[in-house]
Amino acid sequence: MMGTNEKRMVRILQAAVLLLSVPMIVIAFYSHPSVDDYGYGSSVHLWIQEHGYHVFGIIKCAAEFAYEYYFKWASSYLDSFTGALMPDNFGCYWISALIIYFLLTGGMLYLFQSMAASLGGKEYRWIGTVCALTGIVAVTQNWPSSAEALYWFDGAQCYMGYHAVSLWMCSVLVMYMFCGDKKRSIRLLVVSCVLAFLAGGGNNVTSFMDVLICCFFLGCAVLIKKKRGIVFPLIVSITGFLLELLAPGTAVRGGGDYGAVIPAIIKCFRWTLRQYILDWMNLGIGLMLLFLTPFLVRLMKRTAEKYSFRFPYPVLILAGGFCFLSAMSSPPFYILGESGPLRLRNLIYVNFVILSTGVYAYFLGWLITNKMREEQVTYIAGLYDGISQKYTAAFTLVMLIWLCAGNSQSYGSSLEAAKELLNGSAAQYHAEIQKRYELYENPEIEVVVVEPLSVKPEVIFFDDITDDPENWKNISTAKYFDKKSVRLSTYDPEIDYE
Repeated sequence: MMGTNEKRMVRILQAAVLLLSVPMIVIAFYSHPSVDDYGYGSSVHLWIQEHGYHVFGIIKCAAEFAYEYYFKWASSYLDSFTGALMPDNFGCYWISALIIYFLLTGGMLYLFQSMAASLGGKEYRWIGTVCALTGIVAVTQNWPSSAEALYWFDGAQCYMGYHAVSLWMCSVLVMYMFCGDKKRSIRLLVVSCVLAFLAGGGNNVTSFMDVLICCFFLGCAVLIKKKRGIVFPLIVSITGFLLELLAPGTAVRGGGDYGAVIPAIIKCFRWTLRQYILDWMNLGIGLMLLFLTPFLVRLMKRTAEKYSFRFPYPVLILAGGFCFLSAMSSPPFYILGESGPLRLRNLIYVNFVILSTGVYAYFLGWLITNKMREEQVTYIAGLYDGISQKYTAAFTLVMLIWLCAGNSQSYGSSLEAAKELLNGSAAQYHAEIQKRYELYENPEIEVVVVEPLSVKPEVIFFDDITDDPENWKNISTAKYFDKKSVRLSTYDPEIDYE
């Protein structure tokens, strides 16, 4: 199935993903907690200081914190619990970035492989691997904020962590929809329900997205008149979404004054078109889709033959993808009246890359079955093995380099991480935070005054305390270390006081 040139191209992709992962993993060891990390982790931290590392006691403490926060601020039913287990409480703050990174990349790989194997058969799984590897490069190198995607624990675990779980859920649902074995279908259905419950507990955007995904699969089940069991993960997803939407903490955080539905929907469409689609659909994504074309043509051709499917209504599919991306902005627009933070845009960008690949593949399927001659399809499907190895390797490298280069404002994530490791800014940041910890952990000092950070690495730095000891960031930090107050010695104009 896979030609010689294509095998080499896959090996180049695999090597690129591994190489790009190295600086992103290494720099995680220089990351440190900030702002909400201390607010969420203080209860467990203080409990450990008094009682030690007793597992059941720590879990009980985290559960009590989550219960309290559910009614006061954080409406998600799992995020506060996992947030209370902040890794720095256990001396391994770096581990969360690694877990989230591998959850995300593994979820994308599993999703694309499941789709390819389900559409074309197991022998086409490798095409899913190609799509996943290119998608992983596009996502991890160009997302709006690396710090909020991986390295700032509380924001990353709440958003990207639970979003990654949602990708795994979607993968299982794909496998369920195409599974012919009854017992295995039941197992997949149970797993999807568990993953739906977990994914819905992180943030209201992922929770709402899961409802839409399950509705889509239910619609497919109705059309094919089987696989009606999809209603169970849909019920779980709806329950999780309502647990978040109707939580007392949601009203507190949104001020209890939600926006009107229709204006919020209009804002979502307008924002998605202007801020996301027109900005993100750039030459890098174009090269990625062009690179994938021969692989996708082969997969779509096989799908059309296997299921006698002619890919109707491609414009409707395009509109559906756009509506799905727009819907991801609807919870913050409705509850908060704004588009949401960069950590939310990270999630939307992940889905943008996945949907761009999926919609493009569907459009190719429509062309194959409705507009193209058989010899044209065969030529495109075998294009890479019909040209020189040096050209296929060169095109693969050009596509990867363009995706990794970044933009006029910054490098891609791996290049930026490598730069900060090599120029010493990550090490300097780590050293300055360690000096602060010497003061924070000194029992003889109750009022801590620290110097502003001289470096703030773009990849791992998120926020800092202020020179105002009454600022909520300072109060959270002081509580975590059991101090009367903490503050910066001077005003830092780069720090947001909100």
